Amino acid sequence: EALDQTRRQLQLIADNLPSLIAYVGRDERYIFVNKAYTRQFKKSAKDIIGRKIGDMVPADTYRAAEPHIRAVLQGRTEVFQSTLPDQHRQQRSLLVSYVPHREKGEVVGFFGLIHDITELGRANEALRVSQARFRRLVEASPYSIHEILPSGHLASINPAGRRMLNVKDPTRLD
Repeated sequence: EALDQTRRQLQLIADNLPSLIAYVGRDERYIFVNKAYTRQFKKSAKDIIGRKIGDMVPADTYRAAEPHIRAVLQGRTEVFQSTLPDQHRQQRSLLVSYVPHREKGEVVGFFGLIHDITELGRANEALRVSQARFRRLVEASPYSIHEILPSGHLASINPAGRRMLNVKDPTRLD
């Protein structure tokens, strides 16, 4: 009874996390998956458990993951980025962690934790574009734009500021 209660609690926790969680045996067959995993693959846990990883993901995704699977089965924790199509066939960017499970020193399987980082990647790209746009505006401004450190030293200055303040070498601002 206590063991069943513990299993139900662990399943409840895993099912309510947004990341894909799996436990995979040494033979690359799924032993456990959470609800996010079943949603991703549009299959029930019963339809996933017992199947091989290569049967569940697109061939190119499996080929990219295969060296990491071999490494985790040799006992090394692996963290890498991958992609996987979602329900609408849009590519999602993933951060994948594989952690070996050892019993008596032998690797018997591994834990997989997969985070969807697509939105983070989009936000980083938007930030990069915004920073580049801002940099171009600062560099093209006819006004002096500069940054002064709390120490009173000049940290950065745009071309107009260099002309106005007669700064000859912008690499030596202090």
